[in-house]
Amino acid sequence: MREILKLLNELLPEIVSEQVAEVKSEKEAFLLENHDIVQKYCLDIIPALIQVVNSGVNLSICYGCLSVIHKSIHFSSSDMLQDLLQAADISSFLAGVFMRKDHHVILSALRIVDATMHKLPNVYLSSFIKEGILFAIRALLSADDDLKLSPLFAGVQIETNLIQKQVHPDKCPCFEFDVGQSSKDKRTCKLQKERIQDLANHILTAYFKPESVDPMLGVTSVLQKLRALSDALIAQVNK
Repeated sequence: MREILKLLNELLPEIVSEQVAEVKSEKEAFLLENHDIVQKYCLDIIPALIQVVNSGVNLSICYGCLSVIHKSIHFSSSDMLQDLLQAADISSFLAGVFMRKDHHVILSALRIVDATMHKLPNVYLSSFIKEGILFAIRALLSADDDLKLSPLFAGVQIETNLIQKQVHPDKCPCFEFDVGQSSKDKRTCKLQKERIQDLANHILTAYFKPESVDPMLGVTSVLQKLRALSDALIAQVNK
């Protein structure tokens, strides 16, 4: 499975911010000009990788799958993604990923949320709230003990002693699926506490602004009916 993920990772170019890369690579330019190829690739790959992650694979395989999913979403068009991600139930999938306690996995999940909301903000705002993704992101940043002790997201919050370490590439998910990396080299883990916090803050401020978040979106239809019934009974009693 690792060799397959290495190949899938190599097929898609590295994601570089527009501020860093003024000129697109040949591979990226090719993908942007051939949406039909990207569409077929995503239709074949994303559902399969979601099934792999949901099967309970180990950390490195999970991280590799999430990295490929993130790249696939990044290089896909908005029109193509909508039907694909709805069929794959991406909201429920990401909610499950956020329950994992590894910071590499959490960072990958945040990247997927960011890429999805960037392309389809109006489509996934409601479902991301209903599935608890907004709650999970807030729990990453919150100093509220009630959020930190939540049994649903226990362990998700950022550790205060997270530091960069020199690691062997075969031992760190950051480099495990890099192609052409010498097994003798040691590099610094890419994961930083600040990167997770910055990305979580960016997602909250860019896509979940208070004025755009309906507090009722996180309430199930049954609870909404119960609340309406309760309000009606109170109004009847107060007559």
